[in-house]
Amino acid sequence: MLLMCCREQGWKIERNFCYTGDGSLDGRVIIAGRLYLIQAKRYRGYINPKHIRDFYQVIQGEEAHGGFFIHTGKTGELAKELLRDYQISLLSGQRLVNFVLGQSLKII
Repeated sequence: MLLMCCREQGWKIERNFCYTGDGSLDGRVIIAGRLYLIQAKRYRGYINPKHIRDFYQVIQGEEAHGGFFIHTGKTGELAKELLRDYQISLLSGQRLVNFVLGQSLKII
């Protein structure tokens, strides 16, 4: 569903063939000729900061311009700090709802 929303934004998408054991990567999008990676997680509680670190390593390994960390849980202070430091866009809460409803997303 998230990749369909990305396509609705006008972005070119590249899907994974499987999503279990995906190595912290759920999809790729091309925005203005630049590669961005997507990681989506479903949490009941707070984000595990290790997941953000792992995703950042994948971004670096893929030589991507950036990434979108999308989740359904809560974002703690350490997670917020890591996302800022790594310049990964966070998509959760109302911003995630708005994105699914078709609102344009600001890219860092």
